[in-house]
Amino acid sequence: MKCLFICAKASLKFLLISGVLLSLLSSKCIAAEIGIGISLESRDQIIYLPINITNNFRTELSFRYASSENETSSYTSEDDNLEIGIGLYAIKKLYEKTQLFYGCNFLYYDSGYESSYTSPPSSSSGDYTSYTIAPTLGIEYFVTDHISLGGKAEFYYADAEVEYSSNPSSNSDRTFMGTNTNLAFRYYF
Repeated sequence: MKCLFICAKASLKFLLISGVLLSLLSSKCIAAEIGIGISLESRDQIIYLPINITNNFRTELSFRYASSENETSSYTSEDDNLEIGIGLYAIKKLYEKTQLFYGCNFLYYDSGYESSYTSPPSSSSGDYTSYTIAPTLGIEYFVTDHISLGGKAEFYYADAEVEYSSNPSSNSDRTFMGTNTNLAFRYYF
């Protein structure tokens, strides 16, 4: 079973790297329609880079980064979070200004934290890394020729490694499954 997870992680890394390279190369080699987008939900903070390679196929890179620091007289903490993803979608025009997209998202997520107390002296740190695959279905409405509002729903499966270095330290592997929804604004150049 452990070998299956290792193979799945290696496959997700390969798909993620290949997809990013495909997107970057396709935008230079083909007359693709390129855009930029943002999540409309405050909890997401996602930036999208959609690339419509043809009228029927899109790759979409996504990026999210958050960092925080907290310091009081007895406590300090630092937290960093990074998510990089690629979506590969088929596009089907439904009406003049509305289109359906469906496909799959592949995501890499890394989070780390460090914290320490001065009284009594103690510290802890941790790292969380996950690889996610998420079949996705969405709809996009074009307000103008360049601006769209869209929503998507996805079912995700994530395989994560968690490492804690406190007293005592511990490591664990976790899997998560569930659904997620998102609203986004996109502008196409």
